[in-house]
Amino acid sequence: MKVLQLLALIGLPFLVHAQVSFGFNTGVGIGFNAPETFKPATKYSTCSGQDQIKYSVFQTEGKLYFKHSRNQGLNWTDSTLVYILPSASSTMVNNRRIDTEPRVACDLSGGPYNKRIYMVWSDLKNGKSNLDVFLMFSDDEGRQWTEPLLLSYHPNHKHQFLPDILVDPKTGSVYVLYLDQQNFLNETGCDVQLASSTNGGLKFDLHILNEEAMKFSGSLLPKLVQRAEGISANWNPKIRGKYVDESSVSERGKSGIVLEKKSFTNTKDLNIAFELQNDSKISVELSKPLDAGFHKIVLKQKKYTKGKNSLNLASTFLHLPEDNYIITFYDGQGNTFAWIIPE
Repeated sequence: MKVLQLLALIGLPFLVHAQVSFGFNTGVGIGFNAPETFKPATKYSTCSGQDQIKYSVFQTEGKLYFKHSRNQGLNWTDSTLVYILPSASSTMVNNRRIDTEPRVACDLSGGPYNKRIYMVWSDLKNGKSNLDVFLMFSDDEGRQWTEPLLLSYHPNHKHQFLPDILVDPKTGSVYVLYLDQQNFLNETGCDVQLASSTNGGLKFDLHILNEEAMKFSGSLLPKLVQRAEGISANWNPKIRGKYVDESSVSERGKSGIVLEKKSFTNTKDLNIAFELQNDSKISVELSKPLDAGFHKIVLKQKKYTKGKNSLNLASTFLHLPEDNYIITFYDGQGNTFAWIIPE
């Protein structure tokens, strides 16, 4: 099967570095005529709109709902069912339970996307060991929503989770902050990823904010805060956050590994040629593009010298079925990957 066919089979639009088209989810149970007292749900988030309007999204019983209030939260509309979550909406990550954590934000900039409401969350739609961050938006006060748009796809199926969202009230730029494990072989480490969009959520650019690899612990919680100086990205209460501008971007995520090719044919004596910019300890893992539960570690923290190297996979594939695979190389700074396809 060709690489592009595999991508098509995944069946989700990607927002990162790409324009997307989408349909609308009209929701279920819309009722704006009978205000009720708002009862906090299992997980919920609120934001302010224009003219004293407040919006809320929340998770309960495996579903995401939307409400709004026209009197600063004194009374609320009936709940609108926006999205039904996968059967399992939470999972354990390094011994910490991670839930869907929906968040909401509204554009108040007066620009071309003024009054657009955005919602983000993470769930297990793409596999029980693969939390991904999704985004929806609405241009009619929550009556209709776009289909879920995948914000955080990476083919090694690592977790991305605990998103927060904020819209710059001056420019309308959309910022989503979340924890990302794509640069780590296991669940003990993570980076803080900032996704930013200047065109109403149709295209996002990704930047890692932390300077060094972090250990994932219960104290980490991504949070975007509007301050007088700008929008501040925070993730650890013990350290000062960063402002969401280009000067805040770190060099993490930029792997020093260069693969000879981005696609290899699985022959009996398969060699993966790669070049290192520096002496490095390399870890390598196999995964499958359509099976988030499959992970096979090929090597872990093996020392390689700067320059040209190669990795022979003949013995690795002796007992593996013929299939399409992703091979991912990690060097402690970032990762790079290639496709391995049958002859």
